[in-house]
Amino acid sequence: ALADGRIAWLRRALTGYVARKCLDGTVIPAALNVSALQPGAGRLETLDRVPPAERLRWQRQAVEPDTHFCNLHDRLQAVGDEDAVVWIGCRVRCLAPMRVAVRLGYDGPVKLFVDGRPVFHDPAGTNPAKPDMAAPEVALAAGEHELALALGANQGKAWGAFLRFQRLDLADAAVPFLPEIG
Repeated sequence: ALADGRIAWLRRALTGYVARKCLDGTVIPAALNVSALQPGAGRLETLDRVPPAERLRWQRQAVEPDTHFCNLHDRLQAVGDEDAVVWIGCRVRCLAPMRVAVRLGYDGPVKLFVDGRPVFHDPAGTNPAKPDMAAPEVALAAGEHELALALGANQGKAWGAFLRFQRLDLADAAVPFLPEIG
């Protein structure tokens, strides 16, 4: 852009929303893996592990481009007064060890698992979902990690979730790379 004399475009690109989010160490996935509806688990207290992938039948789903919300309303509304759980997941690849806040917004009970281990549970999530309702911190080693968020249907009132990642140790990092989300 600089070589082409597109100074105004370059200024907008470097000061726009995406660039600012990168500078504060935040990564927002463009798509997430979403499971088929699973049997209900109440307020998710009894969930102690992520079900096998063949049972979840993961499918990629884009998040809403403007809000970054993973909208599952059509799927969750269909359960009516019944109980159900949907899983939202992704892989995170870290080039080095890092501390990360998993920034969540949700409108039903949630339970977050990192590498199969429960790290956060809110049995009372209610409408409306707002970004950053919770931000559990996790230490991630270099390599691949699996994140899975169980979201209770909240008797058909749940709409979905916000999920983003913020690196917390950027000031300590020799190279300010961020986790890659897939």
